[in-house]
Amino acid sequence: MLLVVFDASCKTSSQVVLNDILMVGPTIQEELYSSLHRFRLHSTYSYERSALLNVEELATVLVGIEGAINSRPLGALSQDPSDGEALTPGHLLTGGPVIAAPALRTPDQAGLSFLRRWRHVSSVRQTFWRRWSREYVLGLQVRGKWHEEKANVEEGQLVVVPEDNLLPQQWLLGRIVATHAGEDGKVRVVDLRRSDGAIFRRAIHKLAPLPIC
Repeated sequence: MLLVVFDASCKTSSQVVLNDILMVGPTIQEELYSSLHRFRLHSTYSYERSALLNVEELATVLVGIEGAINSRPLGALSQDPSDGEALTPGHLLTGGPVIAAPALRTPDQAGLSFLRRWRHVSSVRQTFWRRWSREYVLGLQVRGKWHEEKANVEEGQLVVVPEDNLLPQQWLLGRIVATHAGEDGKVRVVDLRRSDGAIFRRAIHKLAPLPIC
């Protein structure tokens, strides 16, 4: 497969460099290093000397973390109510969403020491995913002051629904199909449709609406 690469530092015939005229966009998410550093400093996971990761295990954990960060939803791909897919960094890197590898079978025949190492690596990945995904969804939620009026959510919006029992690189997305307002006219609860067509209900304070890309 051929990959066309453009040298943005090369001067054109008019002596203009593309890097000098590009508009620098905002940082959508913190860098990988800062995320790992915060996880290392504030994690409550107890590390023992025998539980330290070797080079291969650390590489496995880092690749899993890279996949999790590149799978985060950035915004809705369209306003189509039947489209439940979100734009992710994976779309920009590979042209499609990052697909998580299937969970491997527990190596019960490899010996107790290998089984313990496999569980340890899986635990480190799951711990990072659980903490980081929760913090990312909280960052998407706009929380204004109590005396400031906010616009109601609308039907057709794509939202992220926080769930604690999801596997790494899995995000629960839903389209709002119905809103339920209180006596003051403010929407408190909405009905959501998943990509598989299932309908479920959630309170709006548990949702993180995604912008249209």
